[in-house]
Amino acid sequence: MMKTITFITGNPHKLEEAKSVLKDYGIVVEPLQIDIDGIQHHDPLKITEAKVKSAYEKAGQPVVVNNC
Repeated sequence: MMKTITFITGNPHKLEEAKSVLKDYGIVVEPLQIDIDGIQHHDPLKITEAKVKSAYEKAGQPVVVNNC
C-alpha cells in the first residue's frame, strides 16, 4: 500500500528530489503550494518549527516542509 505525504514547496527541484528519494519507500509526494509566514531567528530548528506549524494551520492537515 502506497503512503502519501503532503510536501509544502514552491520549488520544483525540491519536489522532484523528495519524490525521487521517497518513491523507493513506497511514499507518494503530493505538492501543496501555500504562503508560509517566516520568522527571523538564529536557531534553524526554531525557524523550521515555526514554518511547519504555520503550514499545518493553513493546510489543515499534516505536512512536510524543507528549510534547506
